[in-house]
This record gives sequence, structure tokens and C-alpha cells, in this order.
Amino acid sequence: MQIQTLYQEAIRFAAAKHLVQDQKIPGTDLPYVVHLSNVAMEILLAGEHSEKFDLGFAVQVALLHDTLEDTDTTPEELVKWFGYEVAEAVAALSKNPKLPKAEQMVDSLARIRKLRPEVWAVKMADRITNLQPPPPHWNQAKITNYSEEAFLIHAALRQGNDYLAYRLEGKVLEYAKMYDIPMRKEDRTLLLQVGGEGGSIQLVKIEDYFLYSTDETTLSEFVPELKPEELTSKSDVFTSFDKAMVSLLNRYPVFELYPVAVHPDFREKVIPYYQTFVLQPHHDRNWSNHEWEEMLFGKG
Repeated sequence: MQIQTLYQEAIRFAAAKHLVQDQKIPGTDLPYVVHLSNVAMEILLAGEHSEKFDLGFAVQVALLHDTLEDTDTTPEELVKWFGYEVAEAVAALSKNPKLPKAEQMVDSLARIRKLRPEVWAVKMADRITNLQPPPPHWNQAKITNYSEEAFLIHAALRQGNDYLAYRLEGKVLEYAKMYDIPMRKEDRTLLLQVGGEGGSIQLVKIEDYFLYSTDETTLSEFVPELKPEELTSKSDVFTSFDKAMVSLLNRYPVFELYPVAVHPDFREKVIPYYQTFVLQPHHDRNWSNHEWEEMLFGKG
């Protein structure tokens, strides 16, 4: 199906749904469909600057991204008219109202990170479009919080699309300067890295959150039973090191891979997990604990 047809079908559906709510762009009299078309424009431009980018899918998700959160649209409707994958993407981009407000963005980012990079791109495009002059009723605390939230979005999703990550970073800096928000660098710390030159698994801390990712398909040389989608997969966003570590160990044979780096401040936290692993039978992969012993305990 041509991109024009996909665009027209999605925007007609979304416009009708948001019109029923008489929804406007906050702080303006503009109909909400203007925001949706702006997000879609960011996606169209990103498509021109990105390889292997499913533009038709991304445009549909961009135009529909607020239908579940802001209208009476049901997941079943989205599946019926646009397919399961679009519905799943829109659901991930929607905040869960059952969670405390402070947890809603982190939860949404965690669900987005499990999906295709195009969904990451839509979230970045959405925030790029929203970093405009805030509604008059917003106080400085609200403006600052919105900026901090944008910073977190960039940190969690920037690997999804280089073009939009660059655009979002610029908008965040511009917004912070315009509204006297203190500038700061991203607090990103590598805690654990395993693998080798051809590929690795990394556990990182970003601000107060933890996440892990694989960065190269050549990890198949180390762990041949991994499925293709697992070779470039990204994790949830976790609120503690232990939650992230347990998830990582459940997914990958971390201690059977070559240790590249362990952050000194987190070495003591890693050691109990390693010791538990050593006491368990492990697969025959010519495993040797020499490198791990040296990394964790300094034993040569």
C-alpha cells in the first residue's frame, strides 16, 4: 500500500476520534490533528535520513499514537483497521493510568524499548513536537519536569534513530535555555560489559534507571542459540540494579561470556550473582572462570 494511502487512512481515523473529544493542542485553539501531522512530518523526514526504516508503519503509529490514551478508541479497533503491530505500538506509547503518575513514563519507555526502532522514533518525534512554548498555566516546576522527562526519553531511546536523537537533543537544550533550566550532561555509566570485539551486552545506569542492550549480531559467535531478534534487543527500564541484573541473567548466559568491564563501584554487587552461578552446573562452552576471577577479585 502506498505511503499516501496509509497516511490518509490513519489521519482520517485519528482526526475523527480526537474531534469527538474536541481536543486541542494544550495552550492553543489549534485542533489536535495539527500535533499529529507535525509528529508524522518528523517521521517522514527521519525516513529520508534512515536506512531500513519502515516508513509506512512509522507514519501510521505517529498519527495514531494518542488514540488509546486520549480518545475512546479501543485496542480492538486499532487491530481491526490497522493490524496488531500498529495497535501494540500505540499501546506502548500510551501511559498506564493505573500506575502512579511518577512511574507512567518509565513504564511506557520500558514497553517501547521492546518494540521496533520505528516506535522509538515516534516517541522521540512526539517529544520534539511537544517541546514548544508551554501552556500559560504551567509553573516553573512543571516546565522543568517536562524538560527532565524529555532528557530521559532521549537517554532511553536515542539508539532507535540517529536523526531524531540529534533533533531531540537540540530541542531539549533549546527548551532548557529558553526557560532557565540548569544545563547538565547525561549521567550515563557503564556498569557491566561482556562479549568481545565483535559484539557485547552492556548494562548501564542512566540517571536513576538501569537498562541493558546488545549491540552487535556477532554475539551469535559467543551464544549461537540466541534468536536473531535477541541479538539486537533492548531491555526494560529498571528502577534498581538488582532488578536489572536478575532480568539480564534470566535472558543471557552472562558469566559464560568474556568479561570486558565491571564498574568498580558495582563490583561488590556483581560478585554474589557470580558466586551463585559458579555453584550451579553450566553448559559446556569451554567455560573458564579465570577472566571473571581476575575481573572481580584481582586474581591472576
